[in-house]
Amino acid sequence: MTIELGSAQWGAVIVALVGIVSPLVATALGTIDKIMANRKDKRNTEYEQYHKLVESLSKNDKGMLECQIGIVYELRRFRSYRHATVNVLESFYRNNNDYLKDPKNYLGRSIRSVLTSLRSPFPIIWRWKQKYEYELKV
Repeated sequence: MTIELGSAQWGAVIVALVGIVSPLVATALGTIDKIMANRKDKRNTEYEQYHKLVESLSKNDKGMLECQIGIVYELRRFRSYRHATVNVLESFYRNNNDYLKDPKNYLGRSIRSVLTSLRSPFPIIWRWKQKYEYELKV
């Protein structure tokens, strides 16, 4: 059993399909545009936050220890800036070497711990590797 449609009926089917598909396409394009705009805003916000933290860390040389420790651990969550964070923390560690090398210095231990986590290829593994702290070669 086949249904034969005349040219007028095919025209009605095409108009119905266009009427259904065009709003779906418009909705999909609007959704994609909104998602892309949100991602761009998120990247811009992350960029600004990261650079404010790095600036705060560099301004607080040997002062406000709790603030510095918080900044060091906060830098760890910016995974897209992982390589830059490693360079910043290594530079900070080298510039304050005598101050941070002391094993009792919690900031130095925090920096080594964060460097260990950032160097790990799998973010979860660093928690188990924490006993093997990152030894910075100066």
